[in-house]
Amino acid sequence: MFVFQMLSSASSVVKMPRHCFFLQLFISLLPLFSSGGNGSTFFFHKKDSDVFTRDHVKVNCSEPICIGHYREIYCEGAIMWATWYFGLQNECPGNRMRFEAEVILKNFDSSFDQQGRLYREDFRRFCKENFDDRPYLEEAQVKDWTADLGFLDRITSPKMKMFATAIHKIWPQLARRFVDDVFEHPDRYPFLAVPYTFLIPGNLVQMYYYWDTFWIVRGLLLSQMKETARGVLLNMAHVLQVRGHIPNSGNIQSVRRSQPPVFTLMVRDYYEASGDKQFLAEIIPALERELNWWRKNRTVVVHLESKNEQYIAYQYRTMANCPRPESLMLDYYFAMESSRDDLEFIWSSTNR
Repeated sequence: MFVFQMLSSASSVVKMPRHCFFLQLFISLLPLFSSGGNGSTFFFHKKDSDVFTRDHVKVNCSEPICIGHYREIYCEGAIMWATWYFGLQNECPGNRMRFEAEVILKNFDSSFDQQGRLYREDFRRFCKENFDDRPYLEEAQVKDWTADLGFLDRITSPKMKMFATAIHKIWPQLARRFVDDVFEHPDRYPFLAVPYTFLIPGNLVQMYYYWDTFWIVRGLLLSQMKETARGVLLNMAHVLQVRGHIPNSGNIQSVRRSQPPVFTLMVRDYYEASGDKQFLAEIIPALERELNWWRKNRTVVVHLESKNEQYIAYQYRTMANCPRPESLMLDYYFAMESSRDDLEFIWSSTNR
C-alpha cells in the first residue's frame, strides 16, 4: 500500500476518507440494535434518522483512546457516537476547535432539548459553530532534492529503474510542514505538530506515521537527501520529548498506540550514510528516552519451560481498549458479533 500511495500521489492536499462502500454495506446489514453479554449496547438507526439520545450509547471499556481535553471530542463520548449515528463522520468534528474543549462540551450539552433529544439539524449547527475544517498542512520545499542521481543509471532492470525513478521524482510532491496556526494554537488541533519538513506516505494520509517514516528515511538517504532525512529524525526526537514515546502517528487518536520501535535503526541508517558524529551525540538522549519508555511500558517476560529459561521482550501494543474513533461502528459491531465476551481484548487488538 505504501508503494501504491507513493506512485499515485498528486501535489494537491486531499482529505482522507474515513469510511468506504464496504464498511457502509457491512454496517447496513447489521441489526438495528446490538447487545453483548458485557453490557455494551448501541442503537443504530438508519442513516437518515433525525433524533439521537445519550441512551443510544453504552460502551463498557476502561482505557480510552486518548486522554486529556481532546478525549470527549475526538476520541470517545457522545459527540463521536452522534456523528456516526447521523452519518456525519466526514463532517464533524472538524480538525480545528473554535473554543476550548470545556466550552465545546458545554455547547454540545446545550444542543439537546429538555427531553434529552438531539436533532440532526441542531447537531449540524453545533458542528458548524464549534469547529473549523481547514488545512493544517502545507506543501514544503526539499532543498536537497536533485532531479538526476547517478545510482539510477546503475540499475540494469528497466522495470526497477523506472520504479526507482518514479519514487525519487515524487519526493517533492510529498513534502509537508504544519501551517503556522497549528504552532500558534496547538491546543485547538488534534495533532502534534513537528518543527521540520516531513514526507507523508501518500495524499490519502495527511500525517506522519512512525512505521512509514522508517522506510521514508531509507528512501531519502538513497536519494542523497541527507538534510531532509536529518530533519525527519529531529521531528521524531521532538515527538519523544513531548510524548515520551513515538506513537503510531501524529494524530491524537493514535497517541496511545505504539508501533515497532525503529527509531534507533533510523538513526543508524542516517549515521552510516552521513558519518555525522555530532548529530549522533545530540540524538542519543532521545534514543535512550525511547528505550526507557519501552522498558517501563512494553516489557514482557517470555518463559521457555522446556529449557527452564526466560527472556525479556518488548511487545508493541496499545493501552486503549475502546473502539477506534475513525472506525467506530466497524469496531463496535465486530465485537458485538464476536463469540468472545471480553470486548476490551477485541478493541485493544484493533487499536494496534
